[in-house]
Amino acid sequence: MADKPEAVTICNRALACHHCGTQTFFQRTVAMNGAGASLLGLEWFTQRVAFCYICSDCGHVHWFMPNDLNS
Repeated sequence: MADKPEAVTICNRALACHHCGTQTFFQRTVAMNGAGASLLGLEWFTQRVAFCYICSDCGHVHWFMPNDLNS
């Protein structure tokens, strides 16, 4: 991964790796397309994203969905 790992704050709390406790992460955005949308070629209509934070020490991935998807 080319980018520099950084400290992350989620809901006003510092993120710490659930596995090793490290507090620096690489960030990625991942498209969360449904299988039906992909089959019908409608990814552009249903595309949602998740934010992934990858621990800079052990590689554990922490997934977060944007709050607007919960409504």
